[in-house]
Amino acid sequence: MPKLAVFALVLVPLLYGSLYLFANHNPYDRLDSIPAALVMTDQGAPNQENAGEKVAQNLAKSGAFQWHRVSAQDADTGVRNGDYSFSMTIPPDFTAALSSSGDFKPRQGLITVTTNDANNYLVGTIADKVVGEVRKSIASEVGTTAADKFLVGFNTIFGKTQEAADGAAVYTSLT
Repeated sequence: MPKLAVFALVLVPLLYGSLYLFANHNPYDRLDSIPAALVMTDQGAPNQENAGEKVAQNLAKSGAFQWHRVSAQDADTGVRNGDYSFSMTIPPDFTAALSSSGDFKPRQGLITVTTNDANNYLVGTIADKVVGEVRKSIASEVGTTAADKFLVGFNTIFGKTQEAADGAAVYTSLT
């Protein structure tokens, strides 16, 4: 009997540890099986490509999660009930906020991620990684757009400076 008790004391933690490791073995390898809600309400901005829609398309193409485009209410209910592991919300003014630096009143383009750690504690960590990737993608897109605008603006300044120089040359030749 004492040998059986010692065996049980060794076997129970071993089984528990083995099952834990098996269940959590490389969770990043199976991200495509995790359902996630995407609430896309971005309305775009005048003369701008809809950045929110571009982010949503990139997320769908990435294959990292099972993205489901749903309403805000469905996303909230789904995260609460465990239908979705987390939700990502792109607000209505996302594109306008990203392009606001050209108006000299810059605002942040905020994306809201909602998780329910009661469903799975790893999802918060995984969602943070996804948000980081989304941030990099947006920064590269916005950075390219801002650089293009800067270069176009620089070209405009150069053109106007050239016109002023030509005008000054004409003026000095007349006097």
